[in-house]
Amino acid sequence: MRIAGLSRRAAASRDNHSVERLREAVYGTIILLSVLAVLDEKEPSALDAGLSVAGTAVVLFLAHVYAGSVAARIALGRETSRAAWRGLTAESWPVVTVTLWPLVLIALSALGVMSTAVAVSLSTWLAVAALGFWGWLAGVIG
Repeated sequence: MRIAGLSRRAAASRDNHSVERLREAVYGTIILLSVLAVLDEKEPSALDAGLSVAGTAVVLFLAHVYAGSVAARIALGRETSRAAWRGLTAESWPVVTVTLWPLVLIALSALGVMSTAVAVSLSTWLAVAALGFWGWLAGVIG
């Protein structure tokens, strides 16, 4: 009986971790789509597009980690431990990882493989497809 209870708690913890990472990936993808929409209107250089996508991802990531540490400090009533910082960092990392493939496409446009406009359009459609995948994954987890 005791082992079954531990097993259920461990499974719930894994599911909660998966849900948190999924939440961050969805949030990051939506923010990415908003950046790509602006880039589509501006028709920037590959460098400007890459800096916009990467800069937004880094700032959003840092904001999530900081906000999580403030919330943890309030909830626990003490300073955030190193382990908690590592957990917050790992939990928020999907916000950054969703920008990797758009950055690859933008880098290819900088190398002349495609135009920046095509890279931004492809990135937009891939982000829309990713949202569909995240929705499917949420259904599987739920």
